[in-house]
Amino acid sequence: MALEGTVPPNLGNLSFLVSLDLGNNSFSGHLPNELVHLRRLKFMNLSFNKFSRQLPSWLGALTELQELILRNNSFIGTIPPSFSNMSKLESLRSYSNFIRGMIPQEIGNLLNLKNLDVENNQLIGPLPLTIFNMSSLQIHCFHKEWHIW
Repeated sequence: MALEGTVPPNLGNLSFLVSLDLGNNSFSGHLPNELVHLRRLKFMNLSFNKFSRQLPSWLGALTELQELILRNNSFIGTIPPSFSNMSKLESLRSYSNFIRGMIPQEIGNLLNLKNLDVENNQLIGPLPLTIFNMSSLQIHCFHKEWHIW
């Protein structure tokens, strides 16, 4: 829709929202903390924008989320361990950002996770051993030490 600017905090007042698709716009800056009030959200697409701040740890409080798409932004920082609270999450797509560090051990708590797409970031280190207990998981990554597809 070619929307630009920042995401308005008032969006967090839509407490009955189950799907939020802000993809393919030109939103920038950070995600307002007020979005934590979207507790019924099952789908969130933030892809192809210009978000450039840390991945907010409060996203982990959205425990009904089944799909979180963060692709093609400029998110920085690490994957917050609080993401492991999204117990219904089936797909986490964070392709093409500036996420660094290691994938947290807590990711193994996401027993419904089927798709983890972390390609084209700045992740380092080995995969956490907890990932190997997730039989339906497909990992998409580009790291010389990781060979799971």
